[in-house]
Amino acid sequence: MPAAAAAAAAAAVDAAAAAAAVEAGAQAVAAAEEAAAAAVEAAAAVEAEAVEAAAAAAADAAAAEAAAQAQGGIQQQQQQQQQQQQQQQQQQPPPAAAAAAAAAAAAAAAVEAAAAAAEAAVEAAVEAAAAAVAEAAAEAAEAAAEAAAEAAAAAAAAAAAAADAAAAEAAAQAQGGTRDERLLLSAAAAAQLAQTNHLNCLLQQQQQQQQQQQQQQQQQQQQQQQMQQQMQEEQQMQEEEEQQQQQMQEQQQHPPPQQQQQQQQQQQQQQQQQSTCFTAAFLQHMIGFVLNRTNKQQQQQQMVLPLRSPFRRRMMLQQQQQQQQQQQQQTEKLLQQQHTNISSNKQQQQQQQQQQQQQQQQRITCMLSINKFFSWFCFK
Repeated sequence: MPAAAAAAAAAAVDAAAAAAAVEAGAQAVAAAEEAAAAAVEAAAAVEAEAVEAAAAAAADAAAAEAAAQAQGGIQQQQQQQQQQQQQQQQQQPPPAAAAAAAAAAAAAAAVEAAAAAAEAAVEAAVEAAAAAVAEAAAEAAEAAAEAAAEAAAAAAAAAAAAADAAAAEAAAQAQGGTRDERLLLSAAAAAQLAQTNHLNCLLQQQQQQQQQQQQQQQQQQQQQQQMQQQMQEEQQMQEEEEQQQQQMQEQQQHPPPQQQQQQQQQQQQQQQQQSTCFTAAFLQHMIGFVLNRTNKQQQQQQMVLPLRSPFRRRMMLQQQQQQQQQQQQQTEKLLQQQHTNISSNKQQQQQQQQQQQQQQQQRITCMLSINKFFSWFCFK
């Protein structure tokens, strides 16, 4: 089958490319290891040679310096001997131990100088060896990279050749294939179309889900805005109610000028009624006082003036009775007037209070109905 052949060819090409890359990598690693080992060996040889050369140079220098010092010491001894002989042996010659000590000190200094020179040579050799190792490693890495690139190019060429061969074989098989193979190819194409359609459907579903999520988020935002508006409206309603209550309380505590005038008028009426009641009581008291005085005077006159006839006595009695009745009637009238005045004042006060209470209740009911209407309208 062409599909199976193409898959097999692709797998073979991949395997060949992987094997070529592995081999190229292994070769590059081996070459790098060899180059590093060679560089280390070269550095060790250079270091050993440098140390030996430095040690030999230091030994030669020490020997030369010792010989020079020995020669110089001999010459000095000869000169001193000559001077001593000329001065008639005033001083003794220096012993051989001093010359040996001087030679030893010179040898130690030479050894120290040789050691310092050897250390400097060793450091220079190490640095040179490190530089050589780095250069060798860089050259080995470049060579390995070039080899890997060449191997990759070769693998790509082999893969291209295998792909061309597979394509050619597939074309040949497709041209010379049987009806079953064509049916299989058409089935594979139909399966690919079905897969593409399925993928398109999945993409459409994802897009629809994203749109639905966006719509839900918008709805949630709108609901939150509506809730915030409702909360703000409720707060405004509460604030308005509180303001109205405060206004009502202020009106009760500090009523408007019309109510103040009404209250002043009521107070004036009450004061007038109280004054009329007081005047009526005072008049009643004065009338009773006057009547009592007149009665006393009449009684005194009757006691002083003798009544000559019974007829006159009767007339006087009748007059007294009439006067008493008149006094009683007057007092009763005054009492009735006072009672009527007091009852009328009470009725007026009660009526005014009822009217005020009714007005306040009407205002409160109106405000509550207005608030309910606004709240119902806003929530609706």
